[in-house]
Amino acid sequence: KKKVNLKSVVTLSVAVAVLLIAVLVNKIVYNNVTLNGLNRQLEEIKAQTGGLEKIDLEYRSLTHYVDALN
Repeated sequence: KKKVNLKSVVTLSVAVAVLLIAVLVNKIVYNNVTLNGLNRQLEEIKAQTGGLEKIDLEYRSLTHYVDALN
């Protein structure tokens, strides 16, 4: 039987733990970057469609008036 080298086991365990932590941190950073990019795109879309939202609200208001008159 071979003897288990405790130093090697501990070293490999630490290396695996560091690797797993690095992967998790990388995933979190990647998700944050993606969310920030999507937020920027959403803000651009909101700025471009702001006028359309006002038109939509006005249309709904006029629809209520027409329904009330009918």
